[in-house]
Amino acid sequence: SSILREKYREKLGYNVDDIVLFFGAMDLTHPRKGGILLFDIVRKLIKNEELLKLKFLIIGSNSQKFQELIPKNRLICLDVVPPSDLPKHYNAVDIFLSPSVEDAGPMMVNQSIMCGTRVCSFEIGVALDMVKPNKECGRCSKKICSDSLYEVIREEVLYQQLNNRELLRQKCAEVAFPLTSKYSISNKWIKTINTISKQQELL
Repeated sequence: SSILREKYREKLGYNVDDIVLFFGAMDLTHPRKGGILLFDIVRKLIKNEELLKLKFLIIGSNSQKFQELIPKNRLICLDVVPPSDLPKHYNAVDIFLSPSVEDAGPMMVNQSIMCGTRVCSFEIGVALDMVKPNKECGRCSKKICSDSLYEVIREEVLYQQLNNRELLRQKCAEVAFPLTSKYSISNKWIKTINTISKQQELL
């Protein structure tokens, strides 16, 4: 609920007006996970005076390396957390950043939008199906480069500053649920199996 969300945000140290950007991985510096690009993107975000309300939540090994780039009053770093704890972190933030440049998932994109948290990512993996065609779920960068993803994040932060964020969360979750729920996925599998079975009968 929105009350639990606000309570956990307060516990983490965020204000109501803050726009919180979350990213995380087992190894944040891994090239496949966009580690090389991340540092450049963060530098640009910090320097932009339009984005002074932007705060960061970083979860994963090597998260401490970002302390050299981000002021203490704008950053919270956590070590790797149990998967069961991730939903409350998705709920506490406003944007999930997926900088992966080579990934069959990442599953964190699905998890984020199911929690109502919009995503910024490259046009790869599940983002092609979940985020790119559904603007209620976030934004995608067409080019795999730090400048392009930075611009996508900048636009998203400014957009959220001008709009009702609770309403944005509701719309995101409403779109995501029929795409990612167990019921929806099960139905897709059943339809696929039935189609294959009918084709086999015709042979």
